[in-house]
This record gives sequence, structure tokens and C-alpha cells, in this order.
Amino acid sequence: MDAHGVGDPLADVARVSMAGHDVLAAFLDGYRIEPRQDLDERLRAHRILWNLDALAFEYRAGGDWFDAYRRNISTDLDRVGS
Repeated sequence: MDAHGVGDPLADVARVSMAGHDVLAAFLDGYRIEPRQDLDERLRAHRILWNLDALAFEYRAGGDWFDAYRRNISTDLDRVGS
């Protein structure tokens, strides 16, 4: 993987958010962070970058797990502006 998000706590939270809404809600509650629209937008951007990196890595490695990463990217892009 490339170094997108290294040292950025939001990149780590975005990875947690990929585990689903309930996991993210519990995580945010544990740190007493209120969910906000701007937080959701920033996490979405980090998820898109992470999935793009994963897709590029998979391609370079000659793998075939493209559909999962493309689906994740598509899902987050569909939510932009909502």
C-alpha cells in the first residue's frame, strides 16, 4: 500500500468505518465523538483513497479482487453530496 493517510487519525477512523455503521458508531461513542456531516464526508474521502490504493496494489500484484474495491468506491461516490 502507498502511504496515503499515514499519520492522519482520520485515515485510521475511515478504516474502522469500513467495518460497518454499528462498529463506527461504537468507536465514535467510545471516544465521545459526535457524528457530523463534515466528518462523514472526510471519512468517505479517506475510504475512497484507501480503496483506490488497494485496487492499484491488487492490479500490480496480478490479483483479481478488483470487484470488492470497485464496489466500495462506487458506494462512497454514490453518497457524495447526499
